[in-house]
Parts: sequence; structure tokens; C-alpha cells
Amino acid sequence: MQYQKIENKIGEVKYRKKLTKQYLGKNKFFPSEPDTKEIISALKDRISSTKNDFTFLKKQDVSLTPYLEIGAEFGHRASILEEKYNSSGFALDLSLESLTQAPFFAKKLKLKKIPQRICADAYHLPFLNNSFEFVFCYQTLHHFPDPSPIIGEIYRVLAPGGHFFVNEEPVSQRLNLNLWRRPTKLRAWEKAIKYTFILPFVSTIGKTETNHRILEETFNIKTWEKSLNCFENATVWLKPYPFGQESKINKKKSAGWLKPNPLTRSLINLSGGGIKILARKGGKLQNKVNSQIESFLACPLCRKIMTPKLFCSKCRTGYQSFKRIKLLLEKRLMVKLYPKLTNV
Repeated sequence: MQYQKIENKIGEVKYRKKLTKQYLGKNKFFPSEPDTKEIISALKDRISSTKNDFTFLKKQDVSLTPYLEIGAEFGHRASILEEKYNSSGFALDLSLESLTQAPFFAKKLKLKKIPQRICADAYHLPFLNNSFEFVFCYQTLHHFPDPSPIIGEIYRVLAPGGHFFVNEEPVSQRLNLNLWRRPTKLRAWEKAIKYTFILPFVSTIGKTETNHRILEETFNIKTWEKSLNCFENATVWLKPYPFGQESKINKKKSAGWLKPNPLTRSLINLSGGGIKILARKGGKLQNKVNSQIESFLACPLCRKIMTPKLFCSKCRTGYQSFKRIKLLLEKRLMVKLYPKLTNV
């Protein structure tokens, strides 16, 4: 398995800090990335699609609390869970700057609840085993070189009988010359190429991110299958881009179970696609709806329970909070990512 390097994490933190300031209208760091008005519009669209997903999950009898969101950014999706479904849980992200601005975006989006926020590394989730009934993420796993270690950690903190939900992740195509990376907002000459339908076959997304050493990966169907093999049950939806027949596949015990129909596979190989996942951990739920979610917190270093003051009695490591956000990063990583806060 491959793991994210420290320079990728540092790049993520620095980039999100600049981008968030641009979203707030304070600076214009990246002309090809959204401004305040554009990001608010994009977040509204994300909230709308997320509401549809949560409605679907409720119809599938998925328990939505206690929850954990990974790659939460501003916590807007977690806010929907808490407001509409009376859920409780944590919004987790590596970017402290993004989490800090959750109140600003909640006000802009007319969200009344702000979730509990945790700054942590997805490779070392600061929670006890078998804690959450629902874990979810959007547009997150492709920032890692391999989804398997992250999904393995998610499986660890997921309660028996709990569900893991993924959406808005890409599936790689075979036919792409990959001549350059394009930014979020296409340049004039890229728009011209887009209208010829050539752009998706000669270029890939993520120019601004990769310039900051952030990983922008796409995984093939085989990699996605391997990452989900830890789960006892899973349903996967594969959809070609930009259009085409969607395939729904249920996990089987045999190898090579993630097989879309031939048309879907052919279209994805040609132009890429997207994946949606609903996976279930084996066992039976113990009904933790009324649990105190603070009791799930664990030292990211030794995974033992922490005191309410964020102190681990086993390895005697203390952690801190910043603007009501719990900083639960392993100390060496904390020094690398947030040196100014290390001794605060």
C-alpha cells in the first residue's frame, strides 16, 4: 500500500489556508479558482445533492448517528445531518483553516448548527475501535495515493453493523494522453477545446492543487474493489462520464466481484466515471444514538481513551483546542503542519 507523504500534507494545509482566504474575499491568490460568490453557489449545490443522498440512505435504513465525516472542509454536510436528522458526531479535516471558517459559511448558507470539529490525520483517526454507526466522505479519497489505508481506518472506527458512504469520487479512464493539468475554472483556450469534446481525453483536473503538491489521483475499478474487501457487505454504483448507463453491483465473496456491465465498463475505460459506495461492517448495531460522542475520542498515537481535557493516561500525551476545534494530530505531524500552535 502507498501512503501520503509529509510534503503532500504540508501542501494541503498551505493551499487550503490561501484558498479559504480567497473564499472569504480577503485575497485573490488563484484566478482560476472560485471567489466568494462562486464558492457559496457551489456549496449550495453540494448541500442539495447531499440532502438527496441522506434521504436515500434513510430509505435504506442506514443509521445516521453517531456519525463521522472525513474531509469535512467547512462542515456544511455535517450541519445538514445535525439539523435535519438530529444526528450527533464529528466533522474532521486536516485543514485547520477550513474548519475554523465553519461559522462564516454556516451563516452564508443559513445553517443553524455547527458540528463538533476535529483537526486530524485520516491515517490516524483519533477514535476508539467500533465507535460510529455512520462514516461518510465526499471528494476526499482521491487526495491519497491509495484508498485502502484510509478505508481500513474507517472500518476500524465503524461500529459493527455500521455503514460507510462515499460519493463524488472519480474512476480512472484508460484513454487520456494527460498532456497537462487544468484548473477548476477553465482558461479561454481550454473552453474552446472543451466544446470539441477533446478536453477529457488530453487533460486532467487539479492544476492548482498539484502545483502545491496535493495529490489528485483517479483509481481504477480493481483498486476500488481491493479497498472494499475488508467490508462484509457493499453496494457500488459506477457511472460513466459524462453520460451513459450506470451499473449497480453488490459485493460477493468471490474475487473480482466489482464487475459493471460491459457497456458501463467500456464507457468508463474510454472517458472515466464516478463511483458511489454504501458499505456495511459485519455484526449488529448496539444502538448508540444516545451515546456521549466525546467518549469515542482516543489518542491518535496509542489509540487509548483520552480524558475530557484531551490527555492520554497511557502515553501521557496532551492535546489542545483552537477556536473550539480539537487538534488531535500526532506531535511530530503537528510540528510540521502547525508549528506556531505547537507551544500555545
